[in-house]
Amino acid sequence: MEFSYEGSWTALEEILGKREGIAASWEALIDFHAQIKPATYWSALRNVDFTEERAEMADWLHELAETYPLPDSVQALWIGIVQFYDEEQRRTIYAYHVLGADAYDPQDAEWATEPSWQPELGHFVPDSLKMLNSALAEAKEDFSFLDWLLPVAASAFVFDNIIQTQLDHSKFRVATTPLPVTIGYDNGDFISLSPIVAS
Repeated sequence: MEFSYEGSWTALEEILGKREGIAASWEALIDFHAQIKPATYWSALRNVDFTEERAEMADWLHELAETYPLPDSVQALWIGIVQFYDEEQRRTIYAYHVLGADAYDPQDAEWATEPSWQPELGHFVPDSLKMLNSALAEAKEDFSFLDWLLPVAASAFVFDNIIQTQLDHSKFRVATTPLPVTIGYDNGDFISLSPIVAS
């Protein structure tokens, strides 16, 4: 059998909606795909740990909000997933950036192309996505499909968990509450996360 873009995205949305934690969500997503297409590379993908960097990522988000306070006009946050090619290491590096915008449409991410809040602290480069990228090398014929799905899925599980369990929502106080948060590839697929509720 072959993977289905629509089926895999639906599975991601359903698993994320259960909010069962990072490790359990990742395991469920791998199980879903391993049942469709058994392969030896699933073992390496199961072993990627996305939990260790949570505190560091939460600190990064807090630092962004403290150093560059959000304008009251911000209506939504975008966590973008970008890729860089590291000439020295000769490999693709994933990174996150965050911005806020004065418009929001849950069905169309065009709103994120005109940010009103774009902190200058650069990008966060997660070690976990480097490990994921290395594990994906075993997938070969399925690489392009999994390289589309798994980085955004893992990132969604991690950031959603951070929002729910580690983020100080009061640092993100704006007029719009709850504040929608979306994660996705710049100019690509995206998914909504738990909102920030700064009472």
